[in-house]
Amino acid sequence: MKTNTSINGIFGANQQSLEGIAQAVKELGKTNSIKIVGFDSSYTIISDLENGIIDAIVVQRPYNMGYLSVKAAVDAIKGKKLPSNIYTNFQLITKENIYTPENEKLLFPF
Repeated sequence: MKTNTSINGIFGANQQSLEGIAQAVKELGKTNSIKIVGFDSSYTIISDLENGIIDAIVVQRPYNMGYLSVKAAVDAIKGKKLPSNIYTNFQLITKENIYTPENEKLLFPF
């Protein structure tokens, strides 16, 4: 098997792939040489972020998604022209800002 030793960063596009990437990097002992950034969160991902395995995660804003979806539905019923895209926003979370009040609400909504 041929390996690529020049990889220095990996992106995980969802929770499952990000957890798998972090696990593989840990098993290979490459946590200090490969940067990991991903999309979504879970308790496993948060733990890996706290421990410096994952460098950053992008999380969605579900309240914005729900609110803006209902607003768009009401506007559509009223015959208003809707934009082709609705920006619901996101948040980049790192080890340094994980426990700000705003980010805690996104990571631990209950």
